[in-house]
Amino acid sequence: GDNRGYNASYGTSRTSMTANVRWDGRGLVSSSNKIGATKVYNSKGKLVATKTASAKDMSIKQLGKTKSAVDLRFRLKAGNPFCKHNSIQGAFTITITKNGSYRIISGSHRQMPNHEVYVSSTTGKWKTVYKRKYASAACLVRWACPEAQMVGYGSY
Repeated sequence: GDNRGYNASYGTSRTSMTANVRWDGRGLVSSSNKIGATKVYNSKGKLVATKTASAKDMSIKQLGKTKSAVDLRFRLKAGNPFCKHNSIQGAFTITITKNGSYRIISGSHRQMPNHEVYVSSTTGKWKTVYKRKYASAACLVRWACPEAQMVGYGSY
């Protein structure tokens, strides 16, 4: 979101979720969910209000783990704090391995806003594993357009 383009390591976004995995058998060791502020401007471009939506419907769960792989489920639902209806929504399950491979097993999301998923190793270099540009603001309404299916596999 926020017209920033795609980038894993800087800038603002409407929502952001992060999971940290250890390969010593512990698997998921920490996670965080962040929501950026929504701003309203008048017709002259003056900022008139700022609110931040709740992150209560964002979660990352570990579904399974070994010393060489972890399965994570990401779930996201975040609404516009100025509007009671419609929201950003999506969920996906990803397997990440110690040897540097990943597979998005299943997932879908509303086609608004832009969506992106990245994976990084200890080197700090980010690999884009999923990216989709928004289709239309109407996609915030469930019946207005189909959800996008998330798939992907490769190495990072």
